[in-house]
Amino acid sequence: MEINMIVLQELLLSNNKEYCMQEMLYRGKTVIFQNNCLTFKNEISFDTYFNMFSSCKWNTYTKISTVSFKISLQGRGKIEVVAGNQDNIKECIIKEIKYNSDKIITIDVLENCPIMHLKDYCYIKILSDGYTSIFNGKYYSNDDIISETKKYALGICTFKRETDVERNIKILIQEILDNKESPLYNLIDVYISDNGNTLPLKKWNQYPFIHIFYNKNYGGSAGFTRTMIESEIYKNDTFYNYIILMDDDILLLPSVFIRLHYFVRVLKDEFKNSIIGGANLNLQKKNIQSETCGFYNAKNGRNIITKQNGLDLCNKENIIFNEKYVNTNFCGWGFSCIPEQVITEQNLPLPLFLHRDDQEYGARTEKKVIGLNGICIWHPKTSGKHPDYIWYYEARNMLIASMSLCPEEMTSKQLKKEMLRMAISSCLAYRYGKAEMILRGYEEFLDGVDNFKKINPEKNHINLIMLSKRDSFLIDKESLLKVKKKSTETKVHILIRIARYFFPSFRDCYVEDECSPSAYVGKRKVFVVNSETKSTYLLEKDWRKTLGIVKKMFVIMRKIDRDYIYIKKEWIEAVKEFKTIDFWKKYLEI
Repeated sequence: MEINMIVLQELLLSNNKEYCMQEMLYRGKTVIFQNNCLTFKNEISFDTYFNMFSSCKWNTYTKISTVSFKISLQGRGKIEVVAGNQDNIKECIIKEIKYNSDKIITIDVLENCPIMHLKDYCYIKILSDGYTSIFNGKYYSNDDIISETKKYALGICTFKRETDVERNIKILIQEILDNKESPLYNLIDVYISDNGNTLPLKKWNQYPFIHIFYNKNYGGSAGFTRTMIESEIYKNDTFYNYIILMDDDILLLPSVFIRLHYFVRVLKDEFKNSIIGGANLNLQKKNIQSETCGFYNAKNGRNIITKQNGLDLCNKENIIFNEKYVNTNFCGWGFSCIPEQVITEQNLPLPLFLHRDDQEYGARTEKKVIGLNGICIWHPKTSGKHPDYIWYYEARNMLIASMSLCPEEMTSKQLKKEMLRMAISSCLAYRYGKAEMILRGYEEFLDGVDNFKKINPEKNHINLIMLSKRDSFLIDKESLLKVKKKSTETKVHILIRIARYFFPSFRDCYVEDECSPSAYVGKRKVFVVNSETKSTYLLEKDWRKTLGIVKKMFVIMRKIDRDYIYIKKEWIEAVKEFKTIDFWKKYLEI
């Protein structure tokens, strides 16, 4: 532990386009980055996703009371510190200082500035007479507080993605794990659950900070739970303050770990048990935030979609809006930093294979979930609608999660209501395979706990994939021009769609794979087009399938009326067992 200059945030200068667009780092027209030096002409501004300083969050969640900023540069011009508020974006210059040197100089632009004076956010803007070169810059604090050293376990779950895992591990070794100059050197150990049993153990086990273990392919929930068990429960003499859960196929920026570390080591005592959530950015469109921390409503099994999802993070107003307070209770396990106090032998995730496991666990812990601009990963975006089999897990796991979080709320009436909503809306969208999978999930839940334990998760998943296969074909250029773009759906649209379903349908149409059903209401055949792959699959109105699904719903509702009161008691007791180390040891045979 140390009581001296505490680094809070470093300027990220590298404009490696593999990671992000220039406008996520800085704004300027004539900018060149080479030899770890950023050279620009006339003007540059750091009011960006990675370099704006979120003084409101540092003030709310950390012990920091004063902020300083220093920068090393060469040239002539003026440096401005600009601050502003979130609700009324009227900015003001709180400090400016001139510089003039043909040699590299370090300037203390801000010195012990009360963090309240920085309003909700601040950033650096530089006006140059000609060319200026920037070598580094950092926000820091001289507060007389203890900056606590933290140690992290990085938990990765993978299944036959050797190339992705190797790429990310090599980056971590080079930048952090084997880099003595990194502030995280000797502070991160990597635990990899290999559900495919394909990673070369000898190659990676030569590193003392990398631990790989073969695991049963029982989905992401089993893989991530295995990393928790190995790092937190079977850790021997090593103590970790946090476990960071991370997907295997993401694009990883190593400085994200450093930014996370700088933040958590000065958290206030009341926030030390908080979960720090990383945003999920779109790998194909790197400036788009696919999703961030969310709120899982256990009463109806739905996520409350936040307005931060879908933001363009090159837009300054969006960056400021992204730091506004939102009530959240979970973070996806693409990148989630969980305090070690949360993970115990009696508080492990549920065996849900995939989907809803992170949401249930986050809601169950009842911990504060904090997001921060710059803490993120890039993840491949699944183009189009989810495959049908996902809806089996959506329905089944929503019901199991409710037995853990709020069994009293999931009455037989609520159970029927959610089933009808999900299945009927699927039929109205001509997605009969989706409706079948939803009802399959309900049936498995109602078959009880003993049946659930008998199912082999891996074989079951393979069977679901086979049942969900669609025939697809390439689309010609002429048809591609007819494709309807994404549309929104209001309650009025839904009512119209319900009414229109009962009338004869004649025409065909082409729609984007992310279109709402209102885009093709009343059509006979719908060609759903993936604009990236130029492929399409067919949806077709089918009354026979609709009536078959309605018949099955009535059968399930009768079973709910007859058996649900007893089945519910079974599940309430079972989920208590599923959370324990004793269950997981038997389940994974470890």
